[in-house]
Amino acid sequence: MVFLRSVAVFFGLLIVLTVFISCGTVVRLTDDSVNQTIYGPVSGVDSIVIYGDTRTQHDIHQKIINNILWQKPIAAFHVGDLVADGNSVSDWATYDSITASLNANIPFYPVPGNHEFNSSLYYSHFGLPYDVPWYSVTTRNIHFVMLDSNTVHPLDPGSIQYEWLSADLKAMSVSIDYVFAVFHHPLLTDGSHPSDETLISANIMPLFRQYGVQAIFAGHNHMYERFWSEGIHFITTGGGGAPLHARQRYSSSNVVCQSTYEYTVLRIYSDKIAVDVLDLNNERIDQFDIYPR
Repeated sequence: MVFLRSVAVFFGLLIVLTVFISCGTVVRLTDDSVNQTIYGPVSGVDSIVIYGDTRTQHDIHQKIINNILWQKPIAAFHVGDLVADGNSVSDWATYDSITASLNANIPFYPVPGNHEFNSSLYYSHFGLPYDVPWYSVTTRNIHFVMLDSNTVHPLDPGSIQYEWLSADLKAMSVSIDYVFAVFHHPLLTDGSHPSDETLISANIMPLFRQYGVQAIFAGHNHMYERFWSEGIHFITTGGGGAPLHARQRYSSSNVVCQSTYEYTVLRIYSDKIAVDVLDLNNERIDQFDIYPR
């Protein structure tokens, strides 16, 4: 159903706007000076949100959280660097004050960034066993492997984390349609930090190819990027509040690159996952679909 109404607003002069509310496109504003589409929750369609790098600029972080709550997701994932100093009690207190409504209402799944410093405060905050930050989550028909890409927990063959990852992927149910990986350091990026900064790609990519991982979500560079390589989406969604990074390189496999604050929404349909990447105003900066493996 589409609802139509008129709204009067002032931008120095009176403008009459037409507002449409429909499936997928929540608000459409159109006049001679405004051409804006705002993307919000879709009736009857579950969504999952992924975002990260929220360590500073708390006003931006709060806006991201407010936007996420508006989307009404069934789960939220964080790609790391939740706070500036994982050993700081005050940093965690600030984080808690910003995310209180999110944490009270939505299942939340983080991975550690380099700014968490493997602190015991990180583990206690999220009920994780100390020094074991990796785990997996299955939501609907989506399997997420949550990894620590910091060098304190190696991902070399034979390491504890690598062997866990291999066993977890091998044990996946045949009913799983989507397999996603979440960790902090991007394997492919054109941002300030280099690709594969912690040198894990050669170890984990064979496993990802073997078990049909379709998308990798990372942060570390404070921007949004999407690479398409070897049949896998490599997404950097690090626009959660930390100071933005500028693009430094131009890789041929980089499909989209924007230095902007943003968050990523996965909308779960019966035959696909539709991905919307939205800025602070909930305007779309990228959209793509992922299909069952």
